[in-house]
Amino acid sequence: MFIKNNKISCLVICTSMFDDEEILYLKREFAGSLPLVFFIPYDEEIPTPLSSGDLIVKEAFMDRCFTYKGVLKKIVTLTNIPSNECVFISKNIQFIKKALHEPVGTIWISNGKLSYDVIGHLPDKKISGIEELKKAVDIRHGYFSEVFATILKDNEYYNKSGLFFTFEVSREDVEFEVFAAGRYFNSRHECFHSHQLSHRINKSKRDGSQNNLFKTLYIAIVKKIKDLYDVNGIVRVPNRPGKRDRLGPIVRDIAKHTSLDDFSSEVICVKDYPAHKILDKEMRYENVKGVFRVERRLDNKHIVIIDDVFTSGATVFECAKQLYLAGASKVTVVVLGVNQFSNEFVIQRHATCPKCGGRMLLRINSRTNVAFYGCEKFYDRENHCAYTEDFLSGWYRIIEENSIKSVGEEQQEDWLF
Repeated sequence: MFIKNNKISCLVICTSMFDDEEILYLKREFAGSLPLVFFIPYDEEIPTPLSSGDLIVKEAFMDRCFTYKGVLKKIVTLTNIPSNECVFISKNIQFIKKALHEPVGTIWISNGKLSYDVIGHLPDKKISGIEELKKAVDIRHGYFSEVFATILKDNEYYNKSGLFFTFEVSREDVEFEVFAAGRYFNSRHECFHSHQLSHRINKSKRDGSQNNLFKTLYIAIVKKIKDLYDVNGIVRVPNRPGKRDRLGPIVRDIAKHTSLDDFSSEVICVKDYPAHKILDKEMRYENVKGVFRVERRLDNKHIVIIDDVFTSGATVFECAKQLYLAGASKVTVVVLGVNQFSNEFVIQRHATCPKCGGRMLLRINSRTNVAFYGCEKFYDRENHCAYTEDFLSGWYRIIEENSIKSVGEEQQEDWLF
């Protein structure tokens, strides 16, 4: 799901790690459809297949800032296409990480498994090879839980099918595979105000309004796991003592629809522990050590753990460890979103209220469960503003307001070839 694109009119290919045959393939495949800009890092040679007839930008790719050092501005000037219609494509995850916080789409090409150290820097899409690129530029396609949780109108979804991804966690001789269906952006992340899934996950911590939607998502993912492996049972990460068991009702429904045993009542939290919010990764693992217990033997069973967000992995790790100690032969984890790291240098992006100039906030209608944007001054008695607009209108205005538009003529001889 391209969070910062409302259409795609240009592909920016970072040539690092592409061989000549792949560059020739891209030129043939997109000839006459989408313009290609070939971005070449300053210290690399221009690939042989490129000539004076190609759109080429050669520039240093700085550590902190991709846009204001000139790369995107130069691409926009060269093509006369705003950044919100451009997608940056690379095989190098370090370049993807740098582009993630800029007003441009991102696609990472890699045929390897996701590693634990990059899951907090996921692009809009990850594909295995360039032959998947034409399909990947479909604007409404993306990670499964993100597109399905983006509800445009009553019973109208952004998309009902999409990608999920897997990665492995290995620690203290405990190993398990995580099946994830999207990204999660916390409220400090610049993408939070454009992302329904993140808002819905936050809302689910307060009430059960998202249960039916989330149940549908989880069931689809669990069924995919059952297609790959023999699965015996399902549990949720136990809630802390005195807290609402918000995943319990969802897991009961998943078990019913997938013909799995629900062992949630057998996996309990035996003592309270402080919230993770201010703790770093290692402190979170220490924080939950020994807080869960499995009340019965689960010998030779493959158990699926249900959770909503994977951040450090501490709670699912401790839960998985206890399941293995109880005899489980395999543990698999399912999450709706993987927490994405924010960039402290980027200001949060909002749409501007066209009526009063205030910030437009993403809200979810409590009756219809449809998302919309409403002015932050709705509850302000002195400066009340009741302006609202549908989700797509507000989201696209965020995209437009933060996009880099044409910046006029510039001295081009030292960066165009």
